[in-house]
Amino acid sequence: MEEVATLAGHKDRVWALAWSGRGDLATASGDGTVKIWRGKDGAWDCVQTLSEHSRTVRHVAWAHDGNTLACSSFDASISIWKRLPDGSFDPASIIPEASAGAP
Repeated sequence: MEEVATLAGHKDRVWALAWSGRGDLATASGDGTVKIWRGKDGAWDCVQTLSEHSRTVRHVAWAHDGNTLACSSFDASISIWKRLPDGSFDPASIIPEASAGAP
Protein backbone atom coordinates (compact mmCIF):
# COMPACT_ATOMS: atom_id res chain seq x y z
CA MET A 1 0.00 0.00 0.00
CA GLU A 2 1.20 3.51 -0.76
CA GLU A 3 0.28 6.80 0.91
CA VAL A 4 -1.23 9.13 -1.66
CA ALA A 5 -2.00 12.19 0.49
CA THR A 6 -1.82 13.63 3.99
CA LEU A 7 -4.67 15.96 4.86
CA ALA A 8 -3.80 18.60 7.46
CA GLY A 9 -6.13 21.15 8.96
CA HIS A 10 -7.76 19.88 12.12
CA LYS A 11 -6.46 21.26 15.43
CA ASP A 12 -6.93 17.93 17.26
CA ARG A 13 -6.92 14.25 16.36
CA VAL A 14 -9.25 12.86 13.72
CA TRP A 15 -11.67 10.32 15.20
CA ALA A 16 -13.64 9.26 12.14
CA LEU A 17 -13.89 9.66 8.40
CA ALA A 18 -16.36 8.69 5.72
CA TRP A 19 -16.36 8.74 1.93
CA SER A 20 -19.46 10.06 0.17
CA GLY A 21 -20.90 8.45 -2.93
CA ARG A 22 -19.74 11.54 -4.80
CA GLY A 23 -16.04 11.39 -3.91
CA ASP A 24 -16.02 13.79 -0.95
CA LEU A 25 -14.31 12.82 2.29
CA ALA A 26 -15.69 13.97 5.67
CA THR A 27 -13.36 13.95 8.69
CA ALA A 28 -14.53 14.31 12.31
CA SER A 29 -12.19 15.73 14.93
CA GLY A 30 -11.61 16.40 18.59
CA ASP A 31 -11.52 20.09 17.69
CA GLY A 32 -15.34 19.96 17.36
CA THR A 33 -15.36 20.34 13.59
CA VAL A 34 -16.08 18.26 10.52
CA LYS A 35 -14.11 19.05 7.40
CA ILE A 36 -15.24 18.27 3.87
CA TRP A 37 -12.37 17.43 1.51
CA ARG A 38 -12.36 17.15 -2.29
CA GLY A 39 -9.58 15.69 -4.34
CA LYS A 40 -8.62 16.66 -7.85
CA ASP A 41 -5.55 15.68 -9.84
CA GLY A 42 -3.90 14.19 -6.75
CA ALA A 43 -4.38 17.29 -4.58
CA TRP A 44 -6.88 17.43 -1.71
CA ASP A 45 -8.47 20.66 -0.49
CA CYS A 46 -10.69 21.36 2.49
CA VAL A 47 -13.71 22.95 0.84
CA GLN A 48 -15.75 23.56 3.99
CA THR A 49 -15.49 23.33 7.76
CA LEU A 50 -18.71 22.42 9.58
CA SER A 51 -18.65 23.78 13.11
CA GLU A 52 -21.98 23.25 14.83
CA HIS A 53 -20.57 21.14 17.68
CA SER A 54 -18.97 22.34 20.92
CA ARG A 55 -17.08 19.12 21.70
CA THR A 56 -15.37 16.23 19.93
CA VAL A 57 -17.18 14.96 16.83
CA ARG A 58 -16.89 11.16 16.95
CA HIS A 59 -18.94 9.89 14.01
CA VAL A 60 -19.81 10.94 10.47
CA ALA A 61 -21.98 9.05 7.98
CA TRP A 62 -23.17 9.88 4.48
CA ALA A 63 -26.57 9.01 3.06
CA HIS A 64 -26.34 6.75 0.01
CA ASP A 65 -26.82 9.65 -2.42
CA GLY A 66 -23.82 11.54 -0.98
CA ASN A 67 -25.90 14.68 -0.46
CA THR A 68 -26.68 14.34 3.25
CA LEU A 69 -24.17 14.00 6.09
CA ALA A 70 -24.96 13.07 9.71
CA CYS A 71 -22.52 13.91 12.52
CA SER A 72 -22.63 13.02 16.21
CA SER A 73 -20.66 14.61 19.01
CA PHE A 74 -19.73 14.27 22.66
CA ASP A 75 -21.81 17.43 23.19
CA ALA A 76 -24.78 15.00 22.89
CA SER A 77 -26.05 16.56 19.67
CA ILE A 78 -26.51 15.29 16.14
CA SER A 79 -26.21 17.55 13.12
CA ILE A 80 -27.63 16.77 9.69
CA TRP A 81 -26.12 18.62 6.72
CA LYS A 82 -27.53 18.93 3.18
CA ARG A 83 -25.52 19.61 0.04
CA LEU A 84 -26.64 22.81 -1.70
CA PRO A 85 -26.65 23.24 -5.51
CA ASP A 86 -23.28 25.05 -5.33
CA GLY A 87 -21.72 22.01 -3.58
CA SER A 88 -21.48 23.60 -0.13
CA PHE A 89 -23.25 22.22 2.94
CA ASP A 90 -25.93 23.83 5.09
CA PRO A 91 -27.24 22.53 8.43
CA ALA A 92 -30.62 20.96 7.74
CA SER A 93 -31.23 19.94 11.34
CA ILE A 94 -29.51 20.13 14.70
CA ILE A 95 -30.80 17.73 17.31
CA PRO A 96 -29.59 18.98 20.71
CA GLU A 97 -29.06 16.56 23.55
CA ALA A 98 -30.02 13.65 21.31
CA SER A 99 -29.25 11.17 24.05
CA ALA A 100 -31.42 12.86 26.70
CA GLY A 101 -34.15 10.53 27.84
CA ALA A 102 -32.79 7.58 25.87
CA PRO A 103 -32.95 4.22 27.65
